Amino acid sequence: MSESLDETFHTLQPIERSEVAYNYLSPTAFRVIVPKMPRFTHFIQSVSIPTIVLGMMEIPAFKGLPKQQAPSILDLSDDLIINFTIDENMQNWQEVYDWMTDIVPTDENFASSNISIDKYSPIIVLIYNNAKKLKKKITFNNCFPISLAGFEFNSASTEIDPITITANFEFSEFTVETF
Repeated sequence: MSESLDETFHTLQPIERSEVAYNYLSPTAFRVIVPKMPRFTHFIQSVSIPTIVLGMMEIPAFKGLPKQQAPSILDLSDDLIINFTIDENMQNWQEVYDWMTDIVPTDENFASSNISIDKYSPIIVLIYNNAKKLKKKITFNNCFPISLAGFEFNSASTEIDPITITANFEFSEFTVETF
């Protein structure tokens, strides 16, 4: 078998540089769209695409066969994490906060809470190439915010840097489209 493998390697031709694009994915060539929060989109600084882990299950030894590992499910247990700068009127922060309080009634809105409120929204990540052409669209389905980071005002700061915080979103699945 090793002879045929050696023969296979000898028949392979090297790849010409002109046949393959060697441009790297730009960390700034993206846009995030959250239909439920239109003000939020323009202030997004970064998005962390969740880790994907192939879950394994153990198949026990049976009739002289050794125990084995087999792939079982895709584990999407990480959250979708979005960092954003808070606008001066705090409208984008308010959008996330309002979404969270609409999902789970607080003491203030318990009496007026409506069980039919749609708590889910897709979150769409558009990825562009170096020529600013859309290459991938990742759609996270059934998203809702599960945490909104706190932030601090500090009168001792000498620099006026905008306040950037994190919002974490739960999702059920995601799809990837190529253009």
